[in-house]
Amino acid sequence: MHKKKIWICSWKVLLVFLVCGVWIISGGVCRAAFEELITTGARAQGMGEAFCGIGGDVSGILINPAGIGILDKIQVSFTGSFPFLGMLENDLLMNHFAAFATPVMKGHTVGGGINYFKANKYNEMVFFGTYAYKLFEDLTVAGTLKYLSWDSAESKFYSGGVLDMEDLRWDGISVDAGLFYKPGENVGLGLVVTDINQPNIVSTGSVGRCTDPLPLGLRAGASFSVFDFIVDFDYIYKYYQLRDMAYSTICLGMERDLKEIVGLPILVRGGVTFLDMAKGTNVSVGGSYRQTEGFAYQIDYAMNIYLMDAVLLTHRFSFSTTLETFEEMAKRAAEERKRKAEEERARLEEEARKKAEAEARRKELEEEKKRKEEEEARRILEEKMKKEEEEKLKAQEAERLRLEAEKIAKEAELAAATKDAERLKAEAERLKAEAEKAKAEAEKAKAEAEAAAEKERQARLEAEAKVSELKAKLDALSRERPKEVTIRETTRGLSVNLAAAALFATGKSVLSPAARPLLDRITEVINACPENYISVEGHTDSIGSRDANIKLSTARAEAVAKYLIEKGVAMERISSAGYGPDRPIASNATKEGREQNRRIEIIILK
Repeated sequence: MHKKKIWICSWKVLLVFLVCGVWIISGGVCRAAFEELITTGARAQGMGEAFCGIGGDVSGILINPAGIGILDKIQVSFTGSFPFLGMLENDLLMNHFAAFATPVMKGHTVGGGINYFKANKYNEMVFFGTYAYKLFEDLTVAGTLKYLSWDSAESKFYSGGVLDMEDLRWDGISVDAGLFYKPGENVGLGLVVTDINQPNIVSTGSVGRCTDPLPLGLRAGASFSVFDFIVDFDYIYKYYQLRDMAYSTICLGMERDLKEIVGLPILVRGGVTFLDMAKGTNVSVGGSYRQTEGFAYQIDYAMNIYLMDAVLLTHRFSFSTTLETFEEMAKRAAEERKRKAEEERARLEEEARKKAEAEARRKELEEEKKRKEEEEARRILEEKMKKEEEEKLKAQEAERLRLEAEKIAKEAELAAATKDAERLKAEAERLKAEAEKAKAEAEKAKAEAEAAAEKERQARLEAEAKVSELKAKLDALSRERPKEVTIRETTRGLSVNLAAAALFATGKSVLSPAARPLLDRITEVINACPENYISVEGHTDSIGSRDANIKLSTARAEAVAKYLIEKGVAMERISSAGYGPDRPIASNATKEGREQNRRIEIIILK
């Protein structure tokens, strides 16, 4: 309800402002000066051209050039209109205006643009460039250099009884100067002097016969804002040298931001222009849609109502946008490069960390495997020694029992005649049974030891057979591609030497398409022995610097290791290293030797 009351009040204020202005002045002395109505965008037009005290909008650059001095971004504006469309018979009018401004360094702003006016038989063109300099934090001065030209249909007349023709055209230079003072956030003051040099704008063929200089103009304006309103008052004074006369114009304008009321970035505005030459008053209304998020832009509309002998209407549309300055673009690009460098550094650190973790895990697993193998070997040896000791003790006990049984048997034979003979014989039988049992246990322990030894021998034979099978597969690959693959057994394990030319382009560390089928064959062999660790080692010849060769060999080894991991080989099983030219297998003095030294070794460790 409160917002609705504010909305109604805002429109009442604007309506009273416009109606009172028209009623008071419409009967006074006024003039219709169209040259000023075609030099701005639709926002200024909607405020009745009361814009001299408003800065920061490039569409008003020809009203007060110093207003662009407070811009902190690039601003571009385009305006198009067809004045009095359908009202003037056989005469189509067009008016288009475009301008831009950009800060170039602290305190300096440049801008420029074009203004084009066309009727069926008349054309007017203005090219202009503006430079603004901020003298102080709140005071900006500026100058505008304008190139003006017009042309029209040629004129025919009689001179001394002879038909003569005049080419109706003219072009020349004019200069404006402006000042913009902004003592506070809500107040702006502007002062402009236009057409300082007062160029003579008569047609080229009439120069020397007559003069018609542009009037020297002085424009002062003040604006203030309160709540969501902006109000501007401009006073324009022009002195016409040819007629030695001066004329004044008063412009009043108001703008209202409705975002707090309707929730949309919409602005409405209105203005009155009082002309003291043509007994008429110009009334203007307009609105805007302003987008500030993301791609910033503003669309403006203005309707000008000319209250002269007849009521004439014209509609204008403007589009303006704000862009980053070149300094901001360069800064953002530098920040983006820095961000990407940080991300790349973080990525490399993360890869290095993962690689270090994988290497540490691989070493940990190697040590764990080695420890378990040593413990298992020690356990087997201890059990073997224990069983041998038990067999020895059981054999000794069996021998002792046998000797004791024989002794008892002899005693039994000697005591056969006595009543203890039967007892001694039974005792001898018992001892004999125990001896046979001890002998059977000794034979069983011996059989178990022989079975354990046979099992160990079978495991060794299976491992040797597996190595032989792997070597046979690799030998077959070597026979298929003898120039690219060589196989050899080393103390470290089974080594597969791959020619670098089969995997990489010269001087590169990116795997070539032809390398993938070859590495796929080797991956099948590696995956057939999942308990063995793999070492990928890069080597180069001695051509070039050692540091560059070590870097290249390391990168190539890492590329091969990465491909094996992608094909299913566990990361913790693989390690990679580059040795550059430090471990040659042939002489670097010959081309053939250097080709052999440029290689990748994949070692299936024992």
